[in-house]
Amino acid sequence: MNAMTEKLEVEIAHIHIAAGAPRTTPPPGALAEIAPRRAARGRSEDVLFISLSLTMPEPTSPGITDHLARLAADVYFGTPGSVTAALREAAVEVNAHLQNLARDPSKPRIAQGRMVAAVMRGRNVFVAQCGIGHVILIRPDQVSTYTSEEAAGRPLGLTLSPFVRYHHFEIGPQDLLILTTWPPPLWAETTLSGLSGLDAARAVDRLSAASAEDRNAMLVRFSSPGELVKPPVIEPVESPVPVTPTPTTFQSSRPRQTQQVAAAPSKGPSVLTRGLKTVGNSVQSAWTNLIQWLATMAARMAPGLREPPRPGAFPPALLTATAIAIPLIVVAITSFIYLRQGRPALADEYVFKALSAVASAQIQPDAETARPFWEEALDWLDRAEKYGVTQETAALRNTAQVALDSLDYVTRLNFVPAVSEGFRSGAEITAIAASGSGLYVLDQNHLSIWYAWNTGRRYEIDPDFQCLQGPDSIAGMGTPVDLAIFESPGPLGLEQLLAIDSDGTLLICAPSQEPRIVQLTPPDTGLGHIQAMDAVNDSLYVLAPDKSMVWIFRSFDSPGNDTWEYFFADNLRDLRGAIDIMAAYQGLLILYDDGHVDICNRSQIDLGSGGVTIQVECETDLMLEDPRPGQSTSDLLQAFTPARITYSSGMEPSLYLLDSHESSVLRFGMNMNFLDHYRLQEPLPLPPTALALAPPFDIFLAAGNHVYRAEITP
Repeated sequence: MNAMTEKLEVEIAHIHIAAGAPRTTPPPGALAEIAPRRAARGRSEDVLFISLSLTMPEPTSPGITDHLARLAADVYFGTPGSVTAALREAAVEVNAHLQNLARDPSKPRIAQGRMVAAVMRGRNVFVAQCGIGHVILIRPDQVSTYTSEEAAGRPLGLTLSPFVRYHHFEIGPQDLLILTTWPPPLWAETTLSGLSGLDAARAVDRLSAASAEDRNAMLVRFSSPGELVKPPVIEPVESPVPVTPTPTTFQSSRPRQTQQVAAAPSKGPSVLTRGLKTVGNSVQSAWTNLIQWLATMAARMAPGLREPPRPGAFPPALLTATAIAIPLIVVAITSFIYLRQGRPALADEYVFKALSAVASAQIQPDAETARPFWEEALDWLDRAEKYGVTQETAALRNTAQVALDSLDYVTRLNFVPAVSEGFRSGAEITAIAASGSGLYVLDQNHLSIWYAWNTGRRYEIDPDFQCLQGPDSIAGMGTPVDLAIFESPGPLGLEQLLAIDSDGTLLICAPSQEPRIVQLTPPDTGLGHIQAMDAVNDSLYVLAPDKSMVWIFRSFDSPGNDTWEYFFADNLRDLRGAIDIMAAYQGLLILYDDGHVDICNRSQIDLGSGGVTIQVECETDLMLEDPRPGQSTSDLLQAFTPARITYSSGMEPSLYLLDSHESSVLRFGMNMNFLDHYRLQEPLPLPPTALALAPPFDIFLAAGNHVYRAEITP
């Protein structure tokens, strides 16, 4: 198609690739127009090019896009004044119609519009961009791209007034102009620069060949008057009636091309088509045999069916076979169509809705406002991936999940088995203790304690480790209620494992050593029922909630030489709800069954003349807090009550709490403020039952007969 302007002629072609194949028809929303006879003042010399596309939550007719492009052109040529003012009025009109779709009470549809409109006046081109859009100017010696990221993030239809970004440049003969609303990436600069000197049709062929994905664009080539070659008129061979030549001026809103864009070559039936035809013939033959067999069986069961029919009536056997076969055929055809077309179409619809939700999230004014859109996108992707996971759904899921993780302070960790084959078959690991050198594991099911040493690359079970190896393996030792790692004082600093049962029997194990039993000396009031313990330096802290006591034992690893004292000295505290303790340099941390924490510091005050007194100060009823915008503690800890508390004195002293229900770990600062939520990249086969930390950055989770390890990035 050719259009004469004051000094240049225009040749137009379209890039329309859909479902992986080039199309010869212009894409929806592509329009090129010269000024009509009754154009508004200032519009008579203008040539308008529009590329418009819509994103809607459900598939819609391309006629809507064409209608809006036509409407934008009418408004432009009907608006007097400057080019930019008329372009803005065209954008306002499209924006208003998209908002009306969203407010439709019968069927509201939230649509987002992307439009690039270019106006040629003489050798000047004025461009208006709304939403994602690119205008690429190709000259013999350079390629220039005009686009705006700010406009790309503010599509039509989502605000009361449109955001329009304007561009202006000059053109000359042999220049090529590409208008597209397709999101990047587009074409490489080397591909674009190679289009210089080509006519529009050949340029389209080259761009189509370089497009790996679906894509829509309009290509405009400018030439001096008389340079364009008129398309030849091909006379039909079999018809004596001559073909009327194609007009060379703008005739409609859907312009014809000056040269026909090369279409996909015609081929014979594909292997798939021939295979389906063969299958169809086989199915038809099978249905025929089945119907005949059913008719025979029906006739045997009802002998009257063999009687000769009345004149003009259908044979009873045929009626019976038809009544049986038709429902079966209908079900078979419906199932075949659904499996071949319905399921993929439904999946595509869900992906489209997810894409729409992602686009809506990306244009929200702040991250918290975008949250419901990210969550909606994941919901649609869950539905789409029931039909299969694709590259597109995986990419969209990653985008939405990363955005939500950033809002929720979530860090995804890749947990792998510490011991590849796991521990004993049927083991149920309920407690673990870890150090830089190894891993100690309590198997509650077999009442055994295992040790796996760190080789530097993985963990290997030590077959010579002697500790608890069954219910009766060590006399006097009951079921352990807690584990702790203790480094004995002295220059060697031997690492030992402590395991304690509920009546105060202490088991001490170490690699290459025989296990030892120590019975803690009970106070006059009795030890009570032991719930938890921790060991720091030469002191063992033991929690007995039924006595409201925390005992401190010195020299506990020497039978008969241990001494004890009450942590709170002369002060009495109600510890009946306490479930775990942890000794840290900030003090003794006490975790209660309702989730709150006390931090108590114990100091010795010299009274002079050899007298001393013990003073204990506690920060009580500290609740875990969530400082994130729009969140609250109840939201974070809903249906979660920690059973154990783990402490790390790393770069930032922190508390780590295991949430078995969500299979995650929450990290809090010493002021109880929320810092991190560690989640698993891949779910574990069973809910985690125990948590441990090891320097410098290792974290361990126990589940079933496995212990899984991950590294926390500092």
